Amino acid sequence: MTSILPTSAKIRQLVSHYLADSERIVQTCLAAANSSPTFRQIYQISLATYTVLGSLSSRSLKPPLQAARNIAVRIPLLVSVGQPVVAQAELRRFVELIFWAIYFTDHPVEWKTFVDKTQAGFSRDQRKPIAYAANRELAFYTEYALELMEPEPSGLGN
Repeated sequence: MTSILPTSAKIRQLVSHYLADSERIVQTCLAAANSSPTFRQIYQISLATYTVLGSLSSRSLKPPLQAARNIAVRIPLLVSVGQPVVAQAELRRFVELIFWAIYFTDHPVEWKTFVDKTQAGFSRDQRKPIAYAANRELAFYTEYALELMEPEPSGLGN
């Protein structure tokens, strides 16, 4: 009986062709990004974001800002290789991490509940206020950050 799976030699050949095709696509995307003012702007903003978050980082922030910094570095790479949808998903994660840092740094009890793997997912039970506050949709953390920053003279909370 013959196998429906390709042989190891055939898989190596297919992998080699796949990587060669991928390399051509990436090279085309990188050449386009290299001449794009929009890409340079994305890169500049990402670099500035990475630097600012590095200056803001401290051990007291929960979650730490390193994950957000890593995303800031990945965004230009994703855009440069033609992955704008993945870059958008990463930007959403970035925003979540920033809002979480604002909320959970002020709420260490909720942070412990948030990182507890046995209590993952959204909590709808308002009779457990800590779990309820620790596991909410992004809008909750956004509204908290906006209210917290409302009196900020920069106007960021408006």
